[in-house]
Amino acid sequence: MTDNPAFGHLVALNYSTPNIAKSILGKAWTVCEASDGCRFITSDAPVVTMKIAGGNRVYSGYGFAQVDTAVFLPISPTQIFIAGPQNILWEKIQDSNNVDLLNKAIANFADKSVYSDICSEETQALVNSELGVTKFGDDAFKVTDPHVAI
Repeated sequence: MTDNPAFGHLVALNYSTPNIAKSILGKAWTVCEASDGCRFITSDAPVVTMKIAGGNRVYSGYGFAQVDTAVFLPISPTQIFIAGPQNILWEKIQDSNNVDLLNKAIANFADKSVYSDICSEETQALVNSELGVTKFGDDAFKVTDPHVAI
């Protein structure tokens, strides 16, 4: 495991777990809902991080401890947990554009599997194009700007 950067977080688990917990506890927590007709997907790597930048830009894969990083975890097909920057107020109901953006990021962070409560060609196309694009130890949970907007 120590030779594979994707498992670097496991090697340092005793150190990183309290730091990640402290970081998430310091963020503003909320649970948002998908708008009518929209559903959240989930995956075998369901935690997604994004830097929230000005001008409605987001960058995936930022480290948990960054002040401007939001952490997303789908908790049901219609709800998503968000631990985000203290200065951002999230809309309780996420519109279809935001649900699509979050689903893209969720599929992007997945390793091998994406799960949905409905079978649709749209979800399959999303999985086909995005599955595993973000890799742990490469461009996921990094401190530096990956310069890739979602």
